[in-house]
Amino acid sequence: MSRGGKSGRVGIDELITELRHKYLTILKSLYWEFFEEGQCSPEAVVVLMESADRALDHEETPIEDWNFLNTYIVSDNFIRILGWWSSLPCLGKIFRSHLFSHFSLSYDIIVNFIEGHEEASKMLTKVI
Repeated sequence: MSRGGKSGRVGIDELITELRHKYLTILKSLYWEFFEEGQCSPEAVVVLMESADRALDHEETPIEDWNFLNTYIVSDNFIRILGWWSSLPCLGKIFRSHLFSHFSLSYDIIVNFIEGHEEASKMLTKVI
């Protein structure tokens, strides 16, 4: 196949990029739907939408939205510092609360990420 020259044919790279674009657009709409249904917190939907937007910015390359989310969720130094501060007698309660909030947000992001990707895959395969 040529790359969309005089023959009017579309190359495989263009098709793959278009499929990625459609997939990521579906994914973003699912994330928003999860938020509207109360299944996803406002903080989590912002992070999930950012991951999909970053993938859309580079739709000509394989989708790597999990890499962005993973660096957001798993910050070893951040967790280590919160864990250490949580063990302090007076201020520990405040830091335990922050640590709990971080883990809750991480859980929310992970669950909605997985569900969104599973649903987007099903929806896209019905169309193609």
